[in-house]
Amino acid sequence: MPETPRLRILFVAAFSPGGNSEAHARVLEEFGCDVEVLNFKPYIMRGGRIATWIRLRTLAGISIHSLNKAILEAADRFKPDLVWAEKPVAVRPETFQKLRDRGVVLSCLTYDNPFGDMGEPHWRLFLESLPLFDLHVLTRRKSLQDFTDAGARNVLKISLSYDPARHFPPPTTWTEADRSIDVSFTGAPWDDRAERLLALWHRQGIAVDVRGNRWDKIPEAKDMAPLVKGSGVYGEAYRRRFWESRICLSFNTIANHDEMAHRSFEITASQGFMLSDRTDALLELFTENEEAVYFSDLDECTEKIRRYLPDVAERERISRNARKRAVASGYSLPDQFARVLRALARGHESICEPENLPP
Repeated sequence: MPETPRLRILFVAAFSPGGNSEAHARVLEEFGCDVEVLNFKPYIMRGGRIATWIRLRTLAGISIHSLNKAILEAADRFKPDLVWAEKPVAVRPETFQKLRDRGVVLSCLTYDNPFGDMGEPHWRLFLESLPLFDLHVLTRRKSLQDFTDAGARNVLKISLSYDPARHFPPPTTWTEADRSIDVSFTGAPWDDRAERLLALWHRQGIAVDVRGNRWDKIPEAKDMAPLVKGSGVYGEAYRRRFWESRICLSFNTIANHDEMAHRSFEITASQGFMLSDRTDALLELFTENEEAVYFSDLDECTEKIRRYLPDVAERERISRNARKRAVASGYSLPDQFARVLRALARGHESICEPENLPP
């Protein structure tokens, strides 16, 4: 009996500590795909901070040329069926066109928002390349129309997700005594997060334990210093933050037009107690006061913290329900990526559906 062909994927992404690309490539390999990784972060980061700053604004120079050459050389050597690209901001349109000319299917996963209000300077080449992709995989409803208006051939919305290998409940022996943090926030200082956290502290007397990068770069850095307990945490330390916190705050990135955050799934899958901005999308994903707790303003946030902080039994009930919902509703990374590969297989004869996809 002939062996089933394996889908060959050239995986083009910037790998960072605590980022998701490494997990993405691993999941595709677990599905039974042959995955060749091309990490373009070293090309972008060559020469230090100032050189990187200039490079991301000009998207030109020897490093950008070397990256694009390396992609085509990898494609010639590996002969992929599919290029899976993640935020390929330094890849030129002519590089993607040459891949298309070789018969390679092009798929792009975009978590960030080139049509948002973050003011990021590095989307020019991506926007020029946008119509060349066979499929754009997106995570916000608004992006479906934005990408279509910009010339996208096909778009598919998936949910943000959790990684079962990294986000799971604490040991069964874990108790309230093991939770040393009352209220935590883990993330970067986008939008008005500093203002909101300072208001909770100064107006309401709630000192949130903050971990994340870039808090020393913002105008409120001096005021925030007593709350910021360190830089970003990754891997086991990231998961343990949710275990060790009685309440895990989660903010959506307004400037990105986000309806949810990766933390929405990472906290709940880790069986943490999530207190988040209220959005219609999150209300559909996790039932209010049964699987997560939400707020719309500072007063409601304060009220919910004071309501649930002393109520151990209710926090544990909601946290357990959240974990069950995340698993039962298919919010995992493998479940979401299976949807992508099935869509690609339906649309392209050259793409075979891997054998190990979840049902």
